[in-house]
Amino acid sequence: MKSKWLIIGLLGVIVALVVAIPLAIRYSRYQEARSAVARYAIALDATLAELRPQSLGATALQRETGRVTSYVTLLWGRNVYVDAELLEMDVLRVRSEDPTVTAIVRERWRYVEHDRRSREQLGDEETEDNTLRYTLLPGTDGRLAVYLSEILEPEELQAELEK
Repeated sequence: MKSKWLIIGLLGVIVALVVAIPLAIRYSRYQEARSAVARYAIALDATLAELRPQSLGATALQRETGRVTSYVTLLWGRNVYVDAELLEMDVLRVRSEDPTVTAIVRERWRYVEHDRRSREQLGDEETEDNTLRYTLLPGTDGRLAVYLSEILEPEELQAELEK
Protein backbone atom coordinates (compact mmCIF):
# COMPACT_ATOMS: atom_id res chain seq x y z
CA MET A 1 0.00 0.00 0.00
CA LYS A 2 2.83 2.40 0.89
CA SER A 3 4.56 1.68 -2.42
CA LYS A 4 1.35 2.56 -4.29
CA TRP A 5 1.22 5.98 -2.58
CA LEU A 6 4.94 6.45 -3.18
CA ILE A 7 4.46 5.79 -6.90
CA ILE A 8 1.48 8.17 -7.04
CA GLY A 9 3.52 10.81 -5.21
CA LEU A 10 6.47 10.39 -7.57
CA LEU A 11 4.18 10.62 -10.60
CA GLY A 12 2.72 13.83 -9.17
CA VAL A 13 6.20 15.31 -8.75
CA ILE A 14 7.16 14.30 -12.29
CA VAL A 15 3.99 15.86 -13.75
CA ALA A 16 4.61 19.05 -11.76
CA LEU A 17 8.19 19.24 -13.06
CA VAL A 18 7.08 18.62 -16.65
CA VAL A 19 4.68 21.56 -16.34
CA ALA A 20 6.93 23.84 -14.26
CA ILE A 21 10.18 23.59 -16.23
CA PRO A 22 8.84 25.00 -19.55
CA LEU A 23 7.02 27.75 -17.63
CA ALA A 24 10.22 28.64 -15.78
CA ILE A 25 12.18 28.78 -19.04
CA ARG A 26 9.52 30.95 -20.69
CA TYR A 27 9.45 33.30 -17.68
CA SER A 28 13.25 33.48 -17.70
CA ARG A 29 13.27 34.50 -21.40
CA TYR A 30 10.55 37.08 -20.67
CA GLN A 31 12.64 38.57 -17.84
CA GLU A 32 15.79 38.57 -19.99
CA ALA A 33 13.96 40.36 -22.82
CA ARG A 34 12.37 42.88 -20.45
CA SER A 35 15.74 43.61 -18.87
CA ALA A 36 17.42 44.04 -22.28
CA VAL A 37 14.76 46.50 -23.47
CA ALA A 38 14.87 48.45 -20.18
CA ARG A 39 18.70 48.71 -20.32
CA TYR A 40 18.46 49.88 -23.92
CA ALA A 41 15.83 52.52 -23.05
CA ILE A 42 18.05 53.95 -20.30
CA ALA A 43 21.04 54.02 -22.65
CA LEU A 44 18.95 55.56 -25.46
CA ASP A 45 17.79 58.30 -23.10
CA ALA A 46 21.44 59.15 -22.31
CA THR A 47 22.40 58.93 -25.99
CA LEU A 48 19.76 61.44 -27.07
CA ALA A 49 20.61 63.85 -24.24
CA GLU A 50 24.38 63.67 -24.79
CA LEU A 51 24.24 63.13 -28.57
CA ARG A 52 26.74 60.29 -28.10
CA PRO A 53 25.79 56.97 -29.74
CA GLN A 54 28.61 55.36 -27.73
CA SER A 55 26.33 55.72 -24.70
CA LEU A 56 24.37 52.73 -26.02
CA GLY A 57 27.35 50.56 -25.09
CA ALA A 58 26.57 46.84 -24.92
CA THR A 59 22.79 47.40 -24.97
CA ALA A 60 22.71 47.59 -28.78
CA LEU A 61 24.42 45.72 -31.57
CA GLN A 62 25.97 47.33 -34.63
CA ARG A 63 22.82 47.50 -36.76
CA GLU A 64 20.77 49.33 -34.09
CA THR A 65 23.72 51.53 -33.11
CA GLY A 66 24.00 52.57 -36.77
CA ARG A 67 20.32 53.54 -36.87
CA VAL A 68 20.63 55.57 -33.67
CA THR A 69 23.84 57.20 -34.95
CA SER A 70 21.91 58.41 -38.03
CA TYR A 71 19.27 59.97 -35.78
CA VAL A 72 21.91 61.60 -33.56
CA THR A 73 23.55 63.04 -36.69
CA LEU A 74 20.18 64.51 -37.69
CA LEU A 75 19.81 66.07 -34.22
CA TRP A 76 23.34 67.53 -34.44
CA GLY A 77 22.43 69.03 -37.82
CA ARG A 78 19.36 70.65 -36.28
CA ASN A 79 21.47 71.80 -33.30
CA VAL A 80 19.18 70.11 -30.76
CA TYR A 81 19.31 67.37 -28.18
CA VAL A 82 16.37 65.42 -26.80
CA ASP A 83 15.45 65.06 -23.14
CA ALA A 84 13.51 61.78 -23.12
CA GLU A 85 12.14 59.48 -20.46
CA LEU A 86 10.46 56.10 -20.70
CA LEU A 87 7.29 56.47 -18.62
CA GLU A 88 5.72 53.04 -19.15
CA MET A 89 6.80 49.75 -20.64
CA ASP A 90 4.61 46.69 -21.06
CA VAL A 91 6.04 43.54 -22.63
CA LEU A 92 3.14 42.04 -24.56
CA ARG A 93 4.85 38.96 -25.96
CA VAL A 94 8.23 37.25 -26.09
CA ARG A 95 9.12 34.63 -28.67
CA SER A 96 12.41 32.76 -28.68
CA GLU A 97 14.10 30.87 -31.50
CA ASP A 98 17.72 30.48 -30.41
CA PRO A 99 19.67 32.64 -30.61
CA THR A 100 17.04 35.26 -31.55
CA VAL A 101 14.52 36.61 -29.05
CA THR A 102 11.67 38.80 -30.33
CA ALA A 103 9.85 41.03 -27.85
CA ILE A 104 6.69 43.00 -28.59
CA VAL A 105 6.66 45.98 -26.23
CA ARG A 106 4.19 48.81 -25.69
CA GLU A 107 5.97 51.98 -24.57
CA ARG A 108 5.06 55.48 -23.48
CA TRP A 109 7.79 58.11 -23.75
CA ARG A 110 7.95 61.72 -22.64
CA TYR A 111 10.30 63.91 -24.64
CA VAL A 112 11.19 67.51 -25.37
CA GLU A 113 13.82 69.03 -27.63
CA HIS A 114 16.37 71.58 -26.39
CA ASP A 115 18.71 73.91 -28.20
CA ARG A 116 22.18 72.36 -27.96
CA ARG A 117 23.99 75.64 -27.23
CA SER A 118 21.56 77.66 -25.10
CA ARG A 119 19.90 74.54 -23.60
CA GLU A 120 16.54 76.34 -24.01
CA GLN A 121 13.49 74.15 -24.38
CA LEU A 122 12.13 74.13 -27.94
CA GLY A 123 8.40 73.57 -28.04
CA ASP A 124 6.15 71.75 -25.67
CA GLU A 125 6.82 68.52 -23.85
CA GLU A 126 5.28 65.60 -25.75
CA THR A 127 4.22 62.09 -24.81
CA GLU A 128 4.09 59.33 -27.37
CA ASP A 129 2.71 55.79 -27.23
CA ASN A 130 4.13 53.16 -29.58
CA THR A 131 4.30 49.41 -29.86
CA LEU A 132 7.67 48.11 -30.97
CA ARG A 133 9.16 44.84 -32.09
CA TYR A 134 12.60 44.35 -30.58
CA THR A 135 14.85 41.77 -32.18
CA LEU A 136 17.36 40.74 -29.53
CA LEU A 137 20.55 38.71 -29.87
CA PRO A 138 23.33 37.82 -27.44
CA GLY A 139 25.59 40.84 -27.05
CA THR A 140 29.28 41.25 -26.39
CA ASP A 141 28.73 40.92 -22.64
CA GLY A 142 26.69 37.71 -23.02
CA ARG A 143 23.37 39.40 -22.21
CA LEU A 144 20.67 40.09 -24.77
CA ALA A 145 21.18 43.28 -26.79
CA VAL A 146 18.98 45.11 -29.29
CA TYR A 147 19.77 44.12 -32.87
CA LEU A 148 16.80 46.05 -34.29
CA SER A 149 13.86 48.04 -32.93
CA GLU A 150 10.86 48.72 -35.17
CA ILE A 151 7.63 50.61 -34.54
CA LEU A 152 4.68 48.38 -35.43
CA GLU A 153 1.63 49.55 -37.33
CA PRO A 154 -1.71 48.21 -35.97
CA GLU A 155 -1.98 45.45 -38.59
CA GLU A 156 1.63 44.37 -37.92
CA LEU A 157 0.90 44.27 -34.19
CA GLN A 158 -2.14 42.07 -34.77
CA ALA A 159 -0.08 39.68 -36.91
CA GLU A 160 2.68 39.53 -34.27
CA LEU A 161 0.25 38.76 -31.47
CA GLU A 162 -1.34 35.96 -33.52
CA LYS A 163 2.00 34.16 -34.08
